[in-house]
Amino acid sequence: MNSRNDKHRVQLTEYLLAQLDGHTDLVNKTLPDYPPYGKRILVDNDWYKSLKRENVELIASGVDHVDGNQIVSLDGSSRQADVIILATGFEAGKMLASVAVTGRNSITLRETWGDDNPRAYKGMTMPNFPNLFCLYGPNTNVAHGGSVIFQAECQMRYVTSCITQMIESQISSVDVRPEVHDEYNKAVDDEHNQLVWSHPGMDSWYKNSQGRIFSPMPWRFVDYWSMTHDADLSDYLVTAKNKTT
Repeated sequence: MNSRNDKHRVQLTEYLLAQLDGHTDLVNKTLPDYPPYGKRILVDNDWYKSLKRENVELIASGVDHVDGNQIVSLDGSSRQADVIILATGFEAGKMLASVAVTGRNSITLRETWGDDNPRAYKGMTMPNFPNLFCLYGPNTNVAHGGSVIFQAECQMRYVTSCITQMIESQISSVDVRPEVHDEYNKAVDDEHNQLVWSHPGMDSWYKNSQGRIFSPMPWRFVDYWSMTHDADLSDYLVTAKNKTT
């Protein structure tokens, strides 16, 4: 990726090798083939050491299926199990899936986003859905640093700015202009193409089925703070007193 990321990889690899000293088989199974921070980094709580215990076997091939009390791996081997702990995750790409939202011309949010391609202007609002703002929306996730509380505060300030201007100017609805929305999301995608989450070796829930990064925010916190500090209603189709401007 870059010299700084390479330096992190060297340091983390040295730590892994020290923890698994003399266990080449475990090194081959646990050393990632993607850059640091491409996936969330877990702080080691003697996890590497636990892999060296006599009653522990690391199976890296993945699970194919379960047959009775047998877990069958993708390599065809099977092992008896008394307990199976499932970590199946969640459908992060189906944002707002539990809420049926219908916009202009009877278009639903699910039809607009599909199963896993949510997009929003500044992560908050979409064309054809006037007065709809969402917090912690597309491309506003904090991937490996900072706090989601900061994001929420930035977004609340932006939404409050919209509402305040609507009240003061007697505006009944605001609907982000499609070209503004599309230009912003192009900038998001262009920025992500230079970041670690888009690395060819990466496979994570940050990507949708088309390979697009839909969850993490590509901006620095200070940049997102700046772009959400005040709402510019010229970015919106504004309805006031039964007229659209």
